[in-house]
Amino acid sequence: MFKWIFRGDHVELSIEWRENPLLVRVYLFVCKKTCKDLDREVKTRRLVNTCAQAIIPVASIASIHQILQGAIYYSLYASKQRRFKNRGLLLAALILGTTQIEELTKLLEKTFETSNEYYLVGVDCKLDNLEGCYPLELRSLLEKPPIIHALVKNALVPLSLI
Repeated sequence: MFKWIFRGDHVELSIEWRENPLLVRVYLFVCKKTCKDLDREVKTRRLVNTCAQAIIPVASIASIHQILQGAIYYSLYASKQRRFKNRGLLLAALILGTTQIEELTKLLEKTFETSNEYYLVGVDCKLDNLEGCYPLELRSLLEKPPIIHALVKNALVPLSLI
């Protein structure tokens, strides 16, 4: 069984997973760009590579549901993954459905340049600098239906990374 609840600054995802239930806290904000390039924005937001924190440009995803799917995959598979030392890059790869670090960074940089806003995402990790950001609202999640093609494509990524 899958349940999700908005709790102020995060979405709580609860999944009855085999004998151990899975509880994932996804901190999800929409932010206006404060810098012209992605590296500076990461530094401005004080994201740390040991936590699952990522900047996902709005133009890079088809549906907000990809972020929730990526957060669930991160919770399930991050401990089994050794290739990505940067937890935020791993989270971004699972959200965007890519397995190559170079391809991922190019996609993030390109879409960051063309987007005025981005999603600031943390999985079980609170975010620090939220100036110019606001939490995602339930209505935003329900406005756009999930794009099945993007979700199915992303389903193969965790298996290829392990």
